[in-house]
Amino acid sequence: MKINDIIIKGIKNSEKIDTSSVIYLKDAIRFNIDEALKQLSEVKTNETKLLYSIKACYNSKVISLLSRFVAGFSVYSIQEYKKIARFNNKIVSATGFDGVDISIKKV
Repeated sequence: MKINDIIIKGIKNSEKIDTSSVIYLKDAIRFNIDEALKQLSEVKTNETKLLYSIKACYNSKVISLLSRFVAGFSVYSIQEYKKIARFNNKIVSATGFDGVDISIKKV
């Protein structure tokens, strides 16, 4: 399935919603991450890691979905760290805050 088909299907399904909404299309997210990983695999070295910036989207379900495909997360605040703390086997790149009393594996 092509990305345009995925988006059109998502739009048709969203026509049932009567209020303003933000709609995340799981298939579109998966398509885009697969494409990014494919392109990354063509140029990366063994030391290249794909991290997801929590600032890009704070939605828990999106973060959970992406956690299956990324090496870790980039966080800028303690609130962002708390959002991803349950993924304890992931790399965390923490920038923008100091003196935080938590265990963080920095890249």
